[in-house]
Parts: sequence; structure tokens; C-alpha cells
Amino acid sequence: MARSAFNMGVSGMLAMGDRISVIGNNIANSRTTAFKASKLSFAEEFVTHSGTLPNGLQLQFGNGVRTGGTTTDWSAGSIEGTSNPANLAITGDGFFPVLYEDNIFFTRAGDFALVADNPSNPAYFYFQRPNGAVLLGAATAGGAVTTSTILKFATGDTPTPAPTSYSISASGVVSALPNSLSPASPVAGDPGMPAAGGNDWAALTLAEHTTYAAWAAAQTPSAYDPGWDGVGLVTNTWQPVEDGYAGAHKAITVSAGFIGVQRFNNPDSLERVQGGMYKATSATSKVSEEPSVPGADGTGTLMQGSLENSNTDLITEFTDMIITQRAFQANSKTITTADEMLQTVLALKN
Repeated sequence: MARSAFNMGVSGMLAMGDRISVIGNNIANSRTTAFKASKLSFAEEFVTHSGTLPNGLQLQFGNGVRTGGTTTDWSAGSIEGTSNPANLAITGDGFFPVLYEDNIFFTRAGDFALVADNPSNPAYFYFQRPNGAVLLGAATAGGAVTTSTILKFATGDTPTPAPTSYSISASGVVSALPNSLSPASPVAGDPGMPAAGGNDWAALTLAEHTTYAAWAAAQTPSAYDPGWDGVGLVTNTWQPVEDGYAGAHKAITVSAGFIGVQRFNNPDSLERVQGGMYKATSATSKVSEEPSVPGADGTGTLMQGSLENSNTDLITEFTDMIITQRAFQANSKTITTADEMLQTVLALKN
């Protein structure tokens, strides 16, 4: 029995060593964006059956302990504002789908930056994490979000270099301010619209890229909403150039893309990989086959210019560290006590 006690003590020390590794990792990542703390569970080793007593009780002896596996604490971390409009936080359940080294992963970390495909002559911009993972989404708002489409801003939709005037709604719609022009052209006819004792309104039918002019403008600014589908309010500022001409500066907010959020029925089945990313396994079950609109299918909404902090609870981790250290010492005591018992047996020969 003393010999088996050695094995039990060793198994206990090994198990506590594994636990201290998990605790140390949680503490080390207490400031890592969207990090989720882990907890190590234990299971009893195989039991040895030594027989049955006359009263029916079993003679059973344990063989120590083994690690039963790790579980992840999926509770949300606190949300912290940043000065980067490309940073995103999910306020609720779900993951960002990202592409990394030609493989699809999922992450809670929204530490994205807007990056050009070619800094010297960009054709488009996309959202990228510091580790190189690229955000996936739909090319246009309202389109189907798939885990195979990179969310891109075309330079025709955004200023060059990278746009600073863009927004991301709580439901994942990405809008950008395109390049603005201030063209001037003559107008034929009599544009006079006298207004006596109040306002006089004129109804205009405009195409999407209409540019018009008038005689020297009397007032500025002038705003109107032509009601284009998918396009926001258009504002024109009248700036007289010379008699018979005026420049109209048009600022249109266009829908540039859509960000989806993937939710899982059993997130504990995800395999944790580097960089705060997770990989789906054969046991993983998705709530929907493709990412959902943020706020739908039980997913959380998005918060722009914010990041989710680590959910590591340092007080809990330090408490567990003390308990684990004491358990390690107790298991080492099992070994030394068993050794003393064997030495006593050997001394009987003398």
C-alpha cells in the first residue's frame, strides 16, 4: 500500500502542476483583449477492487487523480472605449468570423485596424487584426454574410488614403463617406423663385450623381433628402462662383458592407488556438450556418470604437493559486510519509 501511495502523491503533484499552469496563463492574460479564462477540472483515477466483505461492502482503493479537462469561462469582459473607430466589441454572445492563413477562425477580439491592400496604390481597404487575421462579412449591407467573403471598402466608395469618416452600427452595417467633388456648371433658363412673406419650395427630381447650379445663391446651406434607397441624407452648400454659376458640394453616406456575428450552441467544443482565436471542431454546433445580423439569433450587438477586456478575475486566480500550492505541498507530504513507512518496514530486518 505504501508503494501505491507514492503513485497517488505523484499523480496529485502532477495534477496541481497542470492547474498552476492554467492559473498562470489566466493571470498572464489579464490584460489581453477579449481573453476568456480557463478552469482545469480533475477526475479520479481507476479504482482497484480488492474483494468483497461478508457484509457486502466492496474493498476499493483509489489510484490517484488525473486531469479531467479544461472549461472556458464565456462570461463577457468589461467594455473599454478606444480612439480607433475600427475597434469593435460584441455586447453579448457571438464571435467575429476571421480569415487567417487561408483558414476560418472565430474570435471575440475586435482589435481591428483599417488596412490598405497596397499602401502606395490601394484598390481597397479591409479590417485586419494585429496577428494578420482579416474580418469576414458581406460586401454590401443587406447582403448575405458568409464565412468566405472578406469585408472590403473599395476606393471608389472611400477617400484615399484610408477613410476616417465611416461608421459601424450596432446591427453590423458599415457605412462610409465617399470622395466629394464640388463641380460647377452653367444653368439655362430663368431660375428665379421669388418668395414673398415666407418660404417658397420647389420639387426637384434628381439622379444619384446630379450636379446643378443657380444664379448667385441668396442663402446657404440648403438641405434635401431625395429618398434614394440605401443612401443617407444629401446636403448641398451653395457657393457662388460668378454670376450664373454655383458649386454644389455633395456628401453622401453609402453602405459599404455588413458585419455578421457567429453564435454556437456549444462554445466549449471550440478549439482554442493562438491569438485569441478559436477553431470549430466536428463536435461544434452553430446556431445558424452563416453569421447572423448582430442582435438576431441570440447574438450580441456591436459597439464601435470599443474593445472587450479580459474576463480574468485576479482575486479568484490568486486565491486558487494559494489553494493549489497547498494541495501540491500536501501531495508531496504523502510521498515523504510513504517513504518513512517503507523505511520503518526495512528497519525491521535489523
